[in-house]
Amino acid sequence: GDCVPTLAPGDHTLTLDHEGRSRRALVHVPTDLVSSPPLVLNFHGWLFDPEDQRSRSRMNPHADTHGYVVAYPAGIDNSWSGGACCGTAVSEGIDDVGFVRKLAARLQDELCVDPQRIYATGFSNGGFLAHRLACEASDLIAAAAPVSSLMTLDPATCDRDHVAPLIHLHGTTDIVVLYIGNPLFDYPPFGDSVAVWTDFHGCTEPVRQDLPRGHCDDYTTCTSGAELRFCTLERWGHEWPGGASPLPANDAIWSFLSRFTRDAP
Repeated sequence: GDCVPTLAPGDHTLTLDHEGRSRRALVHVPTDLVSSPPLVLNFHGWLFDPEDQRSRSRMNPHADTHGYVVAYPAGIDNSWSGGACCGTAVSEGIDDVGFVRKLAARLQDELCVDPQRIYATGFSNGGFLAHRLACEASDLIAAAAPVSSLMTLDPATCDRDHVAPLIHLHGTTDIVVLYIGNPLFDYPPFGDSVAVWTDFHGCTEPVRQDLPRGHCDDYTTCTSGAELRFCTLERWGHEWPGGASPLPANDAIWSFLSRFTRDAP
């Protein structure tokens, strides 16, 4: 039958059980809730929490303006199992992909979100998880937008039956997730992380768009049908790109993500 939202505009905390643990997410319902709204899952960094990611990304007012639901899930011990990063979630093999699937289903029940327009973004460790979701959960995630993070999974584990377009933003002076890579943590250089995705999707040479400081490389001809966009922000560190950055993240992310519906590139 027809879905009726059970959460009013504003801020909510949802809890759900997954693998015998209580998990939570902050959820922001936009001021003007349309029927079948898009959903952006916005994942925090290692040792941080949903409240930090909400204030760091300032995505709530952006969601109000553009009419999407934004959820800030909480990782186990403030960590996500994102590949090479990080913490408890990796060491204990937490099924964060399963948790995200369960949360997405719950938000479809509570807010009637459009199952074809569920997107993943995240900062640092949360960006590693966004890469993982683009790889392993492309049947759920319509497109992904990792920030200040890297793709560290074996692409052989990725779902080839679905396509998840991806935009990735990274600063050249990031001292936590180094642009040049960090062998100590098995972090590849940014360029190698890019190559994993462009090889996976069978992309030809990119078109470069210059930024005031830096550039974005657009891969629009890929045999998989995906589109990829990799943005290098010169003299930008380990921080969500805000108004002072070479490319404010929320506008860049939403203008990319919102073009895609699941399985309809």
